[in-house]
This record gives sequence, structure tokens and C-alpha cells, in this order.
Amino acid sequence: QNPPNNYNTWGEINKAFAAHWKEKGYDNRYIEVWNEPDLTNVFFKGTIDDYLKIYEYASKAIRQADPDVKVGGPAGAGIDWHRRLVSYAKNNDLPLDFISGHAYGSPTSQLNAMRSALVSLGNKEAEMLMTEYSPYVPGTETTKDGPVEKAEAAMTFFNALPTFLSYTDLDHVNWAQYIDAADVYTGKTLEKDQGDKMGLIDGDTGARKALFNAFKLYGWMPIDRIDLNSTSAIQGIASKADGYVAVALWNPKDVRQSFSLKIDNLPFNSGIAEVYRIDNTRGSYYETRDDNLKPEQATAFRATDGSYTITGDILAKGVMFVRLMAEAGSEPLPANHFADVKSIKKYRDTRTSSSAYTIFDEKTWTIWSSLNELTTGSTMLGIVCDNLPDVMQVDVETSPELARQNDRTYFAMRIDYQSTTGSYTKAVVLHGDKHSTATTLNPTWGTAANPDETIDTGHFDSFQFNIKEHAPADFSGQVIISFLQSRTGKHSKARYHLTRADQGDGISTITGDTPNSDTAPCYYNLQGQRVSNPQHGIYIRDGKKVIIN
Repeated sequence: QNPPNNYNTWGEINKAFAAHWKEKGYDNRYIEVWNEPDLTNVFFKGTIDDYLKIYEYASKAIRQADPDVKVGGPAGAGIDWHRRLVSYAKNNDLPLDFISGHAYGSPTSQLNAMRSALVSLGNKEAEMLMTEYSPYVPGTETTKDGPVEKAEAAMTFFNALPTFLSYTDLDHVNWAQYIDAADVYTGKTLEKDQGDKMGLIDGDTGARKALFNAFKLYGWMPIDRIDLNSTSAIQGIASKADGYVAVALWNPKDVRQSFSLKIDNLPFNSGIAEVYRIDNTRGSYYETRDDNLKPEQATAFRATDGSYTITGDILAKGVMFVRLMAEAGSEPLPANHFADVKSIKKYRDTRTSSSAYTIFDEKTWTIWSSLNELTTGSTMLGIVCDNLPDVMQVDVETSPELARQNDRTYFAMRIDYQSTTGSYTKAVVLHGDKHSTATTLNPTWGTAANPDETIDTGHFDSFQFNIKEHAPADFSGQVIISFLQSRTGKHSKARYHLTRADQGDGISTITGDTPNSDTAPCYYNLQGQRVSNPQHGIYIRDGKKVIIN
């Protein structure tokens, strides 16, 4: 609770800590300095000036030991210390890679305060982290037998999601507790069952609560959001993947609500439909003493006119979850080991709800980029990775059709190569026909300079690129793959999916005749370059390997 007696020693401790995990090779991307120092007499007995000195010595030492790890704070319980930390970091040239805060109840004041502090910081790569969250305020709501233990906690969790999803500049959210803090030491005695009970796991029995089951259902949702329109009190979110559609509905009211759910434009005509519920009769350990999440029904279905309809009731403060699968066991987030991720770099030119943004899902190696409400905005994301394939397959979808507004439109991928010396020495840009070569959009990472090589892939929708062939002679094996978008039109979006072409992911071999004109389907060589009139050899056409004989 007290500030260090010796700040130099405090710095050495932090340096050793960061160096230890770097040497071990662990994926330690963030180090947060202190926990709720503004909650005085609980986690910290010093002043804000004491904390700022703690941050100064820690951040310098951490950066010296590991230049790649992100360091930040203050993990504030309140919202008053963020700007002081920003001002101190700027005035003393300290690393500050993220602002972090905690929220219990409504998160909006904390989110807005962190966003405001980041605007003041002026670092377009800095991140916003909510490192503790629960919609329940500690006290009567979080004690034993309180609402956080009951089925309604699942509804409360889902009800908080739309707020978080609306903050596109929010990078990470941690739930407050995984296992209940069931006992509290008051200073004299250990008080049984007086601690916060907001964990997903019951601290006494190890049973999975309704909260755990809510997280499990959310984990069964793909990432590609789809529109959900409700004309009743029932709320919901929906998403899809190939062969998989999921809808989560919740009833925030104190009375039962009837519903009719219609899912239109299904990407498959038949499959398996599963329905799950969490309410005071099922899916909640507190009420039923059964912690299993079992489907209420699992039936084969056949879609009529490309749609599926289900009707029924949702109990008061209950949750209903529907998933439609083309085949039993379909994955909402199919694992795709394209490369090993070491860190992620982000750039936002503005920080509002309408700002451009880019999102990366590491499990599936899918990237989403959007200009959101802006016409002149820019967004960049870089993935530092190694253990790469020699050849990568890139599939890109855009919606709506991207506009090439003017000679400042930029829509491209970039690969920065690291040499064995640790510095980045070469950059290659891949682009298509919606890209202007008259402008540049160089990230601050990698070489941070104009590309050494620029390759036109044609329509930029499906192509291969030989990473190894374009690498410098002293290539270390590490690259930064970046996704860059600027001035492509309001609401313009792109979705990238990267796979290992040298493992044959979805690529079949077919034979074809030699095309006799450049009006034939687009062909690409194995370096990702468009070839208008290929001769004998191996090329890529429509995402497939083609042997021209």
C-alpha cells in the first residue's frame, strides 16, 4: 500500500520483472503499473504525486528491459487521475502505451474519461483498456445470494455488451473476477462469505454460475456482426460465419416476454438448430444446483425461402440463445494457425464513436477495417509475427464497393521485414485497383519509410504472396503485416482473411488451357503479381492453384 522507500530499487525490480518474461519468451504484451492507486487507503496510501513517481521509474525500467511490451496505467477506480498521468508522461517523456480503468455499474463515464485522456495524450497508437468490469456495484448486489449469483446476471452481462461494442477505440475488456473472492480479511478475523461474489465460478463449490454460461454462449458467437431489429422490449445481438449463425436474445424486464424471431438470408438451406436458455429454471447453478449448459432443443431444420423462424417466451431477466449450424459441430471461430503473433500495433487518427478503426481476431487470422462515419479518415493496424509460411493466401471482401475518391485514396497491405540485427530494413506494399500510387500512408512502425517495392495484385480480392521470396538476405524471420485504409468512402469496410498457402488451406489444383487474350479470368503468379497472358506454369485463378499446360 505504501510508496517505495527507494525508487531506484523499485525501478530495478520492474526491470528484472520485464526482462524475466522476455527471456522466458512468454507473450507478455502489457504491463500495468499499480492497481487502483486512486482508491486511497485500500490499494495505495500515497498521493497522486507519489504514484506519478512510481510510474516514472517503473515505465522507464520496463521499456529498457523490453522495448516491445506495452506499459501504462493507472488502472483507475475513478476517472480523475488519467489526465494527470498523461500530463506527467508528456512533460517527462515517459512511455505511456495505454490508459486503463475499472468500472462497476455503468461503464460510460470511465470509457469517456479514458478516451478524453488519450485525446490529450496525442499518441495515435495508444490503447484504451478496461481491465476490470462488472455491471454490478460492490455492495448488496455482489454479496452472497445477491443478483450477481443468480440467473439474471447472465442477462445483465449481455445487456452491457452493446455499450462496449459501440466504443470502437476500446481495445480490451476484462471481467472483474473469474472465481469468487469468498472470504475477506477484515484486519482481525477472516469473515466467511463476505467477499465479492461476482466471479464466474462459485468460490465454495467450484460450480459454474449463470455468468459463466453467459460467457460460454458469447464465446459461441462468430465475430461478423449482422443486423438485428427488435420491435419489443427484448434486446439482442447476432453474428455469422460460414455455415454458422448465432443470435443472443435477452429480456431486461421483470415479466415474461413473448417473441417471434425470424432469421433471413441464411447462407445455408438446412442444418442443425440448437436453442439454449439461462433463467431461473435452467442454466443457473444458484436456482437449480445444476451448472450444465444444455440445449433446450436440438433439431434438424430446413430453411423456407432462405429464412428460419422460432417463437416462444423469454422469462423475466432471462436469456435465449439460438445457433444454426450447417453441420453438427460447426465452429463459430475456426482455428487458423497462420503465424505466431508477438504484438499488435494500432493507429487511429481520431478517437470518437464515428472514427475509423481496424480489428484483428488472432484465432482465425481475420482482420476488419472500416472508415466508419468518416470520408477522410485513416486507420492502420500492424501485426508483429514470426513462424510464417513461405507463401500466404489473402482473401479480401469489401462492402460496399470501395470508392477511389481521389489521388489520396490508400487501400493496401504492407509487409515490413526485420533483419538479423533487429531493425526493419525492407517494406513491400500490396495493393489493387482502388489504390492510388500518388500518395503514401507509412506507419510509424517497421521501416516507417516509403516502401522499397510496390506490387499491384489486380482486384485485390484473392491473391497469393511469396513472403520468403521477397525477403532481404539477412531476414530474421519476423515481419510486421500491416493493413492500411484511408479515404475509401463513408461506411467503407474491408475484411481480410490470411491462410498458409503452402499448407493447401482450401486450395485445390486444377488444369486449364492457355488463355489467348487478356480478357480471360485474372491470373496471378506465385509472387502475387497479376499476369494478363500467362504461359505454361503454375498460377492462381479465383483463389485456386492452376496448372497451365
